Amino acid sequence: MNKTNSVLKSAIPSLVVLAAGLVAVLAGIAPKFQSSASDMINFSQLYVSAAITVFIAFCFGAVRYSLAIGFGLALISLHDLLLTLALTALVSLALPQAAIMPVLVMFAPVFTFALSLPVIRAARDLRAANSARDMSDEQVAEEAVKSTRSLRMGSAVLALLFIAAGAAGGLKLTATLMPLLAGLAAALLSSCVLTGKVWLLAGARFGKNRKK
Repeated sequence: MNKTNSVLKSAIPSLVVLAAGLVAVLAGIAPKFQSSASDMINFSQLYVSAAITVFIAFCFGAVRYSLAIGFGLALISLHDLLLTLALTALVSLALPQAAIMPVLVMFAPVFTFALSLPVIRAARDLRAANSARDMSDEQVAEEAVKSTRSLRMGSAVLALLFIAAGAAGGLKLTATLMPLLAGLAAALLSSCVLTGKVWLLAGARFGKNRKK
């Protein structure tokens, strides 16, 4: 299967959520906020912050690893931020958000790095340690996801426990923390079904991920 098509197929659940979130926003029914919280939010600043975050992810990956990994990290970070925004907007229909929502949305890249970076590192190390005859790029990506599963799940469960502890303060606090839960869900989804495919695509488009 073409690597681009493979990424798009893996991203279908995300695209469905993004489409639903976009429809809700365009219809003017989402996001909903507690009392006058919406008057305190400047969404243009949120979008600028998101763009800067994606650029930082690219710079980190490109400088620390390779150009291909830089593009891969940027794409995954963008996916997780957009999915976090869409999930938060949809959840706000039942649980209106607080004014701190944009700040919590920007935590999504933290989860991205915690859950997707181990997959990328494992893929890079496996590719460097095995010839193309021993392991194809597809096998490397699949093994990278498998070998880091326990680490990623452990990190996700720990983060979930911290969020759940904070949400124990009541319904309003639970609603306030929803962007963190959305960011964690988006990053976990990426690390399980998308990161390996993006690593393949980035390597094919921008050079092999062989840099140590």
